[in-house]
Amino acid sequence: ALGWLLVSGGRFVGRCLFVENPRYSVRNFEAGSDGTRINARRIREFAELGETFNLFAISLKAVRTRLEEVPVIKTARTQRILPDTLKIWVTERVAIARLAGKRNAQSWAVDRDGSVLGPGTSYAGLPLIFGADMSNFRPRKKLESPQIVSAINVLEIVAASQPLSRVLNIESIEIEDGIDLQLFLDENRIGMITRENLEKQLGDLAVTIQQADSAGKKWKIFDCRVEKNQFVK
Repeated sequence: ALGWLLVSGGRFVGRCLFVENPRYSVRNFEAGSDGTRINARRIREFAELGETFNLFAISLKAVRTRLEEVPVIKTARTQRILPDTLKIWVTERVAIARLAGKRNAQSWAVDRDGSVLGPGTSYAGLPLIFGADMSNFRPRKKLESPQIVSAINVLEIVAASQPLSRVLNIESIEIEDGIDLQLFLDENRIGMITRENLEKQLGDLAVTIQQADSAGKKWKIFDCRVEKNQFVK
């Protein structure tokens, strides 16, 4: 009984000194992100914080968990600064492509980690990866299909290389057969590559397109698969 009284008394004192102490009511709420899609108001909403609250009445761990459950948020950091300031900073996930199944017209935005951010309607300008097996697809689920990962890697490699991005304007990538990738480029051109040694094949594809343009060739299909090693007009 004495132990219970000590614990209860400690909790009561804690509430009086901290949780219910107006000195620790939050008067300065500072929140931001490294991107442009999430502002302080949305962070407050996602974290389920009211207009007024006490610094010690909330669990910073619970706040971080709620924020990191939001599909477009990758990480969240929180900081109490006594007596009346709460700081929150989030890192946003950046969509790199839209993903669509074999027969499903709906697309979903994905980031470079394969995490699904939400419907692709807000990301209409991004390349489309289509032909994926979406039978086990679930929103917020991280996609680990080798075909999808390879397609995302292609987009990352091209985006990181100015010489490649000048030549390879990828509008969509087909992954339906599960082995090879078909890159649909601007000017109705198609590049065919395997999922192995992507950097070399993308470099070969860019060089071949440049050579065809310099020679005045109007080729539309470029097959850079190692076992084929040929180009189709």
